[in-house]
Amino acid sequence: MCTVTFIPTKNSFYLTSNREEHIARGKAIIPQKYIVDAGVEIVYSKDRDTGGSWIAIKNIADAAVLLNGAFLKYKAKLPYRKSRGLVLSAIIESVHPLEYFLEFDFTGIASFTVNIFSDNKLFEARWHGYEKHFCNLKTYKAYNWSSATLYDSKEKVTREPWFKEWLKNNPAPNQMDVGGFHRYIRDGDKETDLMVNTADEIATVSITSFKLSGQHSSLQYLDMISHTCYKDFLPLTAATQMEAVIYAA
Repeated sequence: MCTVTFIPTKNSFYLTSNREEHIARGKAIIPQKYIVDAGVEIVYSKDRDTGGSWIAIKNIADAAVLLNGAFLKYKAKLPYRKSRGLVLSAIIESVHPLEYFLEFDFTGIASFTVNIFSDNKLFEARWHGYEKHFCNLKTYKAYNWSSATLYDSKEKVTREPWFKEWLKNNPAPNQMDVGGFHRYIRDGDKETDLMVNTADEIATVSITSFKLSGQHSSLQYLDMISHTCYKDFLPLTAATQMEAVIYAA
């Protein structure tokens, strides 16, 4: 949950996340489909230790992705009331994800950022331990986020040109291209590269990418520990398909 991109194309968008965790943490359960309401399916990977997730999408074209931290690095104040991964799961399972974020009391939960795509709109929502912030984003613009728990402001500024240069060189990327950005863009510093491998044994353990187009969502999940790839499709409901084309036009 440390590097996230939102990349729109002519008829679709990609939502992609690098997950960084301590290498001793239990291996995540590969993405699966779950039924959360009548006719509503959701796809996400599950944290084996907490049962939460960090990126998910529904067959009604709602999607959400989590980053640890809000604006700045912070000192942990254990114990926390609830895992941030469970917060992400609750947000995406809600009928109205943004309303859930705005109404839920996050007191006692570590700071986080969650980017939400719902009702054909994109939102950036942050909780920094005692206050909420959210803003509307443009669905026709590309965005790149770095976790506040791993990267300070200087390191985020260092990473930004990498994304801009990649966008310039890849004006119409496919899902493999997007995965390549998250996997291979680097400057040789193992603590600031997109593929992380820090001295305290924090490493990129997986890369998850969703492509949402007019009729379906496609998933690409790269397990960086076992070096395996999992792919799947989630058809969108008929009511959603037309809207998906409208926002991407």
